[in-house]
Amino acid sequence: GSSKGLLKNVYDCIECPICNEIMAAPMILHPCGHTVCYCCLKEWFSNNLSCPYCREKILIEPSVNFVLKTIINSFFKTSVESNPKILDIVKNINEKYLETFDKDLKEKRLFKSIFSKKKKNTAVVRYDSDDDVLRCSNCGFEIYSSRISRCEHCGWVLIRNERGVNDYTDYE
Repeated sequence: GSSKGLLKNVYDCIECPICNEIMAAPMILHPCGHTVCYCCLKEWFSNNLSCPYCREKILIEPSVNFVLKTIINSFFKTSVESNPKILDIVKNINEKYLETFDKDLKEKRLFKSIFSKKKKNTAVVRYDSDDDVLRCSNCGFEIYSSRISRCEHCGWVLIRNERGVNDYTDYE
């Protein structure tokens, strides 16, 4: 019925256009807004600095797509609950992709050699409900204190969100 169609549509949205697997670490491209999984994008950028969907030139370092990450985590959880065999697929994806992403994030190496860091760049602090932490909208790095004015990972200036209220002020 319609729920199968909805699940198919969701699956199509969370599937990486390069590897055709569910994106474990979805990265949003700027300025086009398309999303690709981190590992594929890292490899793609070794030959192209364009979006794999629309081929628009990418000049700004991609950032984690936290909305899609939340949807993917919910999709995994629901899928595993309804079919325990999917757990092996989830584990495989996590081992294959998330370990690389987590390692690069921890070592502050997300696309580091590809995109230059300019002090004039700005980012908005965003709340990541999956991990219950605040993150830089540019690089996804966790923001530990409301007192810092720059992201410790990418160096971008942290600014107020659209409402004019600091997300991190509301959070603490």
